[in-house]
Amino acid sequence: MRNPLLAKLRFNYLWSNPQADNDVLVAAALERPLFPDLLTLSLELGPDALRRVWDEIEAEGWRSPTARDMSSRYIGIIDRAYRKAAGPYPQPA
Repeated sequence: MRNPLLAKLRFNYLWSNPQADNDVLVAAALERPLFPDLLTLSLELGPDALRRVWDEIEAEGWRSPTARDMSSRYIGIIDRAYRKAAGPYPQPA
């Protein structure tokens, strides 16, 4: 069965293996990072899923240093947004 998250992404990361599990999808998206797709995966799977797969790729070695740098930057932006959203909101005056 085709991975249902593919329909929500801009790029078909699993064109050769559309039934692959979410970790394979996240790894493919991290190796070819598009911010909107990483954000969508984070919203669907949680930011920890991206970080966990990123750590696995980091241990195994990246195919592209550019993809590593971009993915790291995008995950940082997403992490900051989650922390800001979870933080205290100022009370109206």
